[in-house]
Amino acid sequence: MRVSLVSLTAAVAALAAPLAAQTVNPYCQDPQYVGAGLPGGNACQQGIDSYQYAVQQYSTLFAAGNMEIGRADALGGFPKFQAALHITGMNLITPAPRANGIPSGPAVSTTLETQGNDFATFSADGALGLFGGLDLGIAKFGAVDAFVNLNIVPGTSAAGYTVTPSKKFYFGYGARVGVMQETKVLPGVGVTYVVRNMPMSYVVASDVFQNAIYLSQLKLDTHAWTATVGKHFGVVSLLVGYGQTSFTSSGVVSWAITGSNGTIPSVSASSTQTQYFGDFGVKVADTFGIVLELGEVSGSQLKTFNTFDPASDATRSYASVGITFGK
Repeated sequence: MRVSLVSLTAAVAALAAPLAAQTVNPYCQDPQYVGAGLPGGNACQQGIDSYQYAVQQYSTLFAAGNMEIGRADALGGFPKFQAALHITGMNLITPAPRANGIPSGPAVSTTLETQGNDFATFSADGALGLFGGLDLGIAKFGAVDAFVNLNIVPGTSAAGYTVTPSKKFYFGYGARVGVMQETKVLPGVGVTYVVRNMPMSYVVASDVFQNAIYLSQLKLDTHAWTATVGKHFGVVSLLVGYGQTSFTSSGVVSWAITGSNGTIPSVSASSTQTQYFGDFGVKVADTFGIVLELGEVSGSQLKTFNTFDPASDATRSYASVGITFGK
């Protein structure tokens, strides 16, 4: 099968240039993919931009936050444990193609309409102390916890926009090193690393004219590290955390609009962001507590050809509330 020079050039350029560039993706300028006269160019580019815009926000839900909600240091060795049930939510900003449609034709930079939609994940967490640390007199140092959680992803929908996970459940895992265990005088300090991955998902964005952009085989793998410092004051606990979240993602963009149906090869994206959060906890009983966490993730490295309001690299806020068991 003969491959055109234009197609070959576009494919090489697409592999060489990351999606972070604020230029039209070469696939969206290639007649082999978007048709003679480029009728699918706009849908192609809007699909890529919408994909980048979405995964940055999804990664906040899956990667951000305290590994053991309400706790800053490690548990202090086997067989100490902590279990928690919590919900994490944010206002997911999604494209709103029904507002101005998905026009055919070559890619033209414009401001794409957006809409807010509340989105949440549910989680059951468990942490087990593995090593109690070394007692150096003023405090114990170097305690280690193992962590696992079961997450529920319900999917979401807004006007003309749906996200459908291939499965509702997925696991996360990680570990915490208690740099310094909390004492009556000193705060607890910990460092954690957590891996959480979104189930493969399917996204559809459609307008009132039955034009649609599809993102299939969406994968999102997230990693995060945090440093936390916290202290108990009677039944009240306070902590702050800082760190980074990162993600890698891939998916297949396709479209069906007036005059053009098409699919481009798999696209990918990755970015690292800064996260910071605070937990406020109240101990209701000796082994039972309630915790509220508020956090933000900022500094995304991804840019888009089209623009969004808020911008693709805007700071994202989230909130978690949970109940904890164990000590």
